[in-house]
Amino acid sequence: VAGGQVRKGEHGTTAIFYTTLEKENDAGEVEHIPMLKTFTVFNVQQIDGLSLTTETVSPEATFDPLPQAENLLRKSGAN
Repeated sequence: VAGGQVRKGEHGTTAIFYTTLEKENDAGEVEHIPMLKTFTVFNVQQIDGLSLTTETVSPEATFDPLPQAENLLRKSGAN
């Protein structure tokens, strides 16, 4: 599937991904190796040729507190 094209001259923002890789050494011990990866991200308004679809958002669920739980919290002194 073909994607969009960032417009010429647009500037992106550098994003950084961090994780640790686990690798077993010769002694059988697991080593944790930090890994950083950088990439450039763009706002959707900077891109031509995208066919975006909109999603409908369902209304938020209403909160119906349980009297027993409210009473327990009140008695605990928690804020």
